[in-house]
Amino acid sequence: MDNNGNSGQPELTLTSRAPSDGRPLSTFESSLPNLHDAILQRVSVDWAEAVATIELERNPGVAVVLTAPGLCEFSLTHRQEWGPSVSVNGVDLQTDEDGKISMTIEMRSGDNIRLVAARLEVL
Repeated sequence: MDNNGNSGQPELTLTSRAPSDGRPLSTFESSLPNLHDAILQRVSVDWAEAVATIELERNPGVAVVLTAPGLCEFSLTHRQEWGPSVSVNGVDLQTDEDGKISMTIEMRSGDNIRLVAARLEVL
C-alpha cells in the first residue's frame, strides 16, 4: 500500500445507475451482476474511439451494458460447438501485468467473446 492508501492493484471504474466510485478488481468482480443465462443482444466496436460495447438482458426488461474504453484487443467466435445459444454461461475477469482488464464471456454455445481494455464499465 502506498502513502495515499492505494493497494497497487489496478482500479476499475464501475459505472452504474447508482453513484459509485472506482474500486479494485476484486471488489468489481463481486459487484458485477450475475450474467449466467443473460441473453446477448448486441456486440459493437467503435474502432476510432477504441471502445467495445456488449449489451445483454438479464431478465425480461433488465438491461446490462458492458463498455470497455481503451480497447486494445477484441475477438469472438461463433462456431456454436455446443449447439446454438444466445445465453451467457460465465464471465472471467483478470488483469494483466500492464494493469489492463481482460474479460472473457463464455457463451452456452461454447463460443467466447474476449476483450482487453484499460477499463470496464457496467451500466
